[in-house]
Amino acid sequence: MRFIGDEDIRGIDGAIALVLKETGRQDVSREAIGFFLESVDAPGLLREEEKVIKSEVHQHYGRNVRWRYSSQGPWLVPLPQLRYDAIPVPILSFSMQLYLIAVMTIWDRDYRHYDTLLGPVGKPYKLTLPMVFLQAILEESLGRFPLVSKDGISTTWNVPGLNEALTLPDDFVARLSSTLKRKSVVSWLQGFGVQGRKLAPQVAGCLLGLLFGGKSKDLPIIEQSWSKEIVMAGLTKLYGEQKARAMFNRELPNLSPAMTNEDALKTILQSIGREG
Repeated sequence: MRFIGDEDIRGIDGAIALVLKETGRQDVSREAIGFFLESVDAPGLLREEEKVIKSEVHQHYGRNVRWRYSSQGPWLVPLPQLRYDAIPVPILSFSMQLYLIAVMTIWDRDYRHYDTLLGPVGKPYKLTLPMVFLQAILEESLGRFPLVSKDGISTTWNVPGLNEALTLPDDFVARLSSTLKRKSVVSWLQGFGVQGRKLAPQVAGCLLGLLFGGKSKDLPIIEQSWSKEIVMAGLTKLYGEQKARAMFNRELPNLSPAMTNEDALKTILQSIGREG
């Protein structure tokens, strides 16, 4: 945690922009951070960190000073680190480190100082998103998972393959559901910057397998000889129609008649992975 000088911060958007700038994560969008803001218990956490804040002020300005927050803030901004794990079940996880941004006025015997305290507080907390749950959001079928509990802030479900019940903030699920009605999964992930772009091929490949696997009583669609209709349907679901068409047309010369739908999709996704 450190003082960075007098900063003109306009609300939570300004606080987010400052955190992204100071951490070198300016490729992350405001919308990406917004998925996690409502799950932060800002008043409770700020009370817990009050001693740390007071200690930082005293170390920097001396013990015989008075201080107060500005008329806006302080703010807590969650900064996510993304990770994809395929075993034991495919999961996209978000490790959130909270950053404090506090604009202060500080008085000593002779001067009034205007300064901004910024830095990580507390331990990172984790949010997990199983791929089968993300698939259910895409298909608007969360009802397939047995409900365990609901408290008005978060909901807990039993999800196959998980050792423990899955708990997610209601605001996160609602925002993600709304976003994926107007954006592709890959476009959503791109909002998380370099990390999101690098993980997009793995997430997309897993979802394509879930979307197509086992839908035929004879041979699963993913194992059938590839067809433009099936491959385009899968790509469009994840990338949007315009991007999917461009990807398909670019890789079409590399698709052989002997390929299955899975082979064709993997070939296309691997090209995206090399780009990322």
